[in-house]
Amino acid sequence: MSRWLETRRHRRGGLSIVGALVGLGLVVGAQLYWIAPTRASTPITAGYLGANFPSGVGGNGDATAEKPESKLWYNDGLWWAVMYHQPASEFRIFRLDWATQDWVATATAVDTRINTRADALWDGTKLYIVSHVFQQNGGLTVPAGQRGQLYRYSYDSGTKTYAIDGGFPVEVNDAKSETLVLAKDSTGKLWVTYTMSDTLGIRVVVNRTTGDDATWGTPYDLGTPKSSGLIDDDISSVVAFDGNKIGVLWSRQAPGERRFYFAVHNDGDPETTWTETLVYSVSSDDHIQLHTLTADPAGNVFAIVKTSSSANLIKLLKCNAGSSCTSTTDWTNATVWINAEGSPTRPILLIDTENRTIYVFACVLSGTARGVYYKTSSLDSIAFPSGLGTPFIADAAYSLINDPTTTKQNVNGTTNLVVLASDTSAHKYFHNAIDLAGGGPTTVPTATAPPTATATDAPTATDPATATATDVPTATDVPTASATPVPTLSPTTGASSTPTRTPTSGPTATPQPTATTGGPTATPASVITLLPIHDALVKSSSPTSNYGSLSSLRLRSLDPAYATYLKFDVTGIGATVQSAVLRLYVTDGSNSGGAIHTVSNNYLNTTTPWVEGGIKHINAPTIGGSPLDTKGAVGTGTWVEYNVTAAVTGNGVISFGLVNGTTDSVLFNSKEAATHRPELVIQVGSGTLVPSATPAPTDTPTPTDTPTNTPAPTATPTDTPTPTNTPVPTDTATPTVGPSPTPTDTPTPTDTPTPTNTPLPTDTPTATLTPAPATSTPPPPTTFLAIADARVSSASPGTNAGGSAYLRLRNSSGDHYQTYLKFNVSGLSGTVVSAKVRLFVYDGGPSGGSIHAVADNAWTEAGVNWNNKPAFSGSALGTVGNVPNNTWAEYDVTGAVGGDGVYSFGIANSDSNSIYMRSREATTHRPELVVQTTGAWLQSPRAPRAVDRGIVQPRDRLLGRLW
Repeated sequence: MSRWLETRRHRRGGLSIVGALVGLGLVVGAQLYWIAPTRASTPITAGYLGANFPSGVGGNGDATAEKPESKLWYNDGLWWAVMYHQPASEFRIFRLDWATQDWVATATAVDTRINTRADALWDGTKLYIVSHVFQQNGGLTVPAGQRGQLYRYSYDSGTKTYAIDGGFPVEVNDAKSETLVLAKDSTGKLWVTYTMSDTLGIRVVVNRTTGDDATWGTPYDLGTPKSSGLIDDDISSVVAFDGNKIGVLWSRQAPGERRFYFAVHNDGDPETTWTETLVYSVSSDDHIQLHTLTADPAGNVFAIVKTSSSANLIKLLKCNAGSSCTSTTDWTNATVWINAEGSPTRPILLIDTENRTIYVFACVLSGTARGVYYKTSSLDSIAFPSGLGTPFIADAAYSLINDPTTTKQNVNGTTNLVVLASDTSAHKYFHNAIDLAGGGPTTVPTATAPPTATATDAPTATDPATATATDVPTATDVPTASATPVPTLSPTTGASSTPTRTPTSGPTATPQPTATTGGPTATPASVITLLPIHDALVKSSSPTSNYGSLSSLRLRSLDPAYATYLKFDVTGIGATVQSAVLRLYVTDGSNSGGAIHTVSNNYLNTTTPWVEGGIKHINAPTIGGSPLDTKGAVGTGTWVEYNVTAAVTGNGVISFGLVNGTTDSVLFNSKEAATHRPELVIQVGSGTLVPSATPAPTDTPTPTDTPTNTPAPTATPTDTPTPTNTPVPTDTATPTVGPSPTPTDTPTPTDTPTPTNTPLPTDTPTATLTPAPATSTPPPPTTFLAIADARVSSASPGTNAGGSAYLRLRNSSGDHYQTYLKFNVSGLSGTVVSAKVRLFVYDGGPSGGSIHAVADNAWTEAGVNWNNKPAFSGSALGTVGNVPNNTWAEYDVTGAVGGDGVYSFGIANSDSNSIYMRSREATTHRPELVVQTTGAWLQSPRAPRAVDRGIVQPRDRLLGRLW
């Protein structure tokens, strides 16, 4: 008999719960008959869709993060959770109604701060919830009200309610942090751990109660040899185990190291006594979750971690039974997923002690197989099957379900099993459950990937309304079919050079204009935006340490002092430099944004160029002389702009150094950050400066909606008489009453077809443009989304990056980046006359590169890397030059696309400046292949064909959040 509570869609949309079937006597042998009970929650393909939450929950919308934290617990026959209650604008305790699988909000509040994340612990008597304001590079002292807080609750079994105890909440630290994890030892002492970043560097910190639960000591450094010198991506977690010990596990991703360490404290020992050991040495990442068993032959401590090794991506670490967990030999490990199995991330662990089963859940990011998947292993003989695993929380409409969370407790047939997740793009909670009674899910449905999103055909375009004009203008330029719409020109009074276009009766996508941060200019200037080729901070108290791999830069004066260095390779300057601005994104504000200077491109007193991997305080070039620019107070979450026009006169390498004169640190994103990286914006030629004092972040592109299934423009006959003695047209097209001159430089609207079969005009202009018969209109361009894409890097030749939300191009001596894409073209009719690969560039550069056909279609998104990448075929199909930020780059691949089939392409450039483009894992502006064919097209509705499903997609549909 199956005890599986995963829901699935069936012929009539029916869904079922095993418990309901059992109650109705509808389980016969191993056969399961599905019906559709009434429930308050919304079943999806696998699991249940829950409540909405606002975008700011958890600090950035990650409502169920962070990795080592537990949002759920089991008590009194019920599952409970900390979730955000949008109607009350606060976190509350929720109860799961098992019969309906609906989360029900209780009246008990937890934290009213929307930007917090919580970790819950039920000890059998009291409920403890520690809540902290999320900040990835946390640790700096913050005012009261922004610190980590402990809430303690008492439970009333009669009313099934929790009530907060008097004297709570209490502060447990004085900082924001990325994570804050709670445990309770055998003496009743509570412990928390987090990582801290301040003037002493980044390190593991712990705190503990020093009396009752409301009395906490001062946080202190763990103090072991490998618990400091971390990077800002590292985290820690804590667990009570063996009945008399506390253990702290952390990642250490320091350059050249990348390992996991575990430190043990015996209950009753001096609080600062910890014994450290290396537990895994192949690789590490900042994904950790801990569980424990007491006096069990399987082991003491179990940790599920993520690494940066493709062949060992998700690992189960286990401390052997009977050992102290203080020696490397006490620990063993097993591989759960490799990168090629869906690029899984954010793993969590549960142990079913009754059925002796380990459950590991992770978010799978590969292809159409997206969502939370799981694998199992016997607790007594640990080995996990290969492959994606079984879908647990997944639906084609929500491709970015992520951040699974569950309880710190072990589970069994009495408790069953529940996992909660969220989608930061859709702003929704999701969950699913397994009934573990009687031996676990013995009849598990076949593991299949969630179905590909079926695209609803866009409304069929109808005949355009008749355009009435006083004269039929002759188009001097034949419109070119394009997938990129041109913004509609606003009418003005006065002379006109272009007739008004009457929109089609079907929906027309209107692009949002790109925001111009400068004022209007008569002649547009050319703007070049460059990312640094090197950047790093240096620190006076660690003069021989290098910090070039950090995702942050920093300024501070004295005790210790921090300075920041950036180097740019300025290329593409073909005219006089009008202005140059260095832009840095502030992640932690200060009363002084500092002063910027030009500095040597070489290490101090040498002719060797400095690089971010080698620059240190002891060898950094001198910062002195008059500054180029100085900034006062700067706020968190803003861009600060330094005027460096005096230093940028043409092409060449240029270095800058920044310092400030205050002990109030300011932190910026470095080029290693995921978004908002430093940039040098150079304007050449005439015009006004494009960036303003507070421009919008360049990493957030303005969406450019490209219509699908929109008739392509057709050339207007050129034998139509052109009116003479007419005003010379300008670039501003305006409809007028009376004859209109021939447009000479008017943008061609590509989203509205030009009527064809227009009767030849006589000496009297034709009053009405008659649309062509439907059967003579070419079909609209068909847009195909990529079925696979990935970037490959020569510096990481064995690493696969197919699950990433971005693609990249670069050609430098140290690192080459190339991009691969694959499309499945199907359902075309007629002859292909145009095919373009379109990529949205959110971080541009001088060279968009060249695209080549790739004959070998066997490569996969989750498997391709630099070592095994397929070869380019023949000469380039198309080449793109300079690409500005937040624009579409179009690569002509007409020569390679002849009709239906699978097509692969590779793109490379020859410039050391990186170009970043959205991948198909991005939430919007995904890669597309736009194909235009000839042939008749009947403008009437048709039933969707099988080949359309999952291929022809609505433009920029939000499918959720990536990792």
